[in-house]
Amino acid sequence: MIQMNNDDVFQKRYKRGLSFFVYWNTVYLLLGALGFTDKPLILNIIVQVIIPLFIMGYLIYEYFKLKVKRPAKLSLLIFAVLGLLLALLMFLKIVKL
Repeated sequence: MIQMNNDDVFQKRYKRGLSFFVYWNTVYLLLGALGFTDKPLILNIIVQVIIPLFIMGYLIYEYFKLKVKRPAKLSLLIFAVLGLLLALLMFLKIVKL
């Protein structure tokens, strides 16, 4: 049996989490291009912001739980969370860019 250290475990979860995040957004954007996303605002917020925030939050939680020493990964996750929060503010029309 191969022993994996915490960095390897986090790397595996990180890749899976980001892959799911990319596929989730890709499918949603493809459905939007085909005209299937004329849904209420609350559903758009849940699909485009809340669920990806949970994914990023889980990865940040795992980062600290496993005591990983890869600050570049953490900074990428934090910027992704900040981007999702900005998207939420734009959906709610609090911020206009």
